[in-house]
Amino acid sequence: MILNKTKYYIKERSGSNDRRYYYVDVGSEAHGRPSFRLWIAAGIAAAAERDENGRKYISFPAMFDILVTEKGTNVLVPTDLNNVVYDIFCCSGFRGQSEIEVEGYASAIPYAVWNSPRGRLGISSGAIVVAPGPIVVRWRRTGRLYGAEESGSMKVLPDGSEVELVDDELELIKA
Repeated sequence: MILNKTKYYIKERSGSNDRRYYYVDVGSEAHGRPSFRLWIAAGIAAAAERDENGRKYISFPAMFDILVTEKGTNVLVPTDLNNVVYDIFCCSGFRGQSEIEVEGYASAIPYAVWNSPRGRLGISSGAIVVAPGPIVVRWRRTGRLYGAEESGSMKVLPDGSEVELVDDELELIKA
């Protein structure tokens, strides 16, 4: 529910000297504009999985790292550390919003998904999170939920499994 298991299809751009650059667009804001572009190292793009149509994609959680360049560009790179990149996402209710709070991370890049071109039908929140291990995610959402939960807490493990936490377990984690 919190871990976004979306396949991000890798796009390619040609540069000078016939170099190829690979990227994925994350999020969808006003009129479909992405929240940010995540560039991908060529080695990761070459080893990416393929779907039934032969298109390359990446999905999270994965054992990578995100490097931020001097200009502020985000690049997905291989890592020597035991870092895990998660894609955390909380869907909003109809005409509502969602919020997420993450504990135990090294870096996070937030993004938004607008449920209509101008966001009037709801704005959902997400984040690409780099962490050395499991993370704890608290989430809240507003709007018409049609019986779905309004808030909660989850522990997300590096293998992609989620464990729902209750208030007593949250107090033990904080201590």
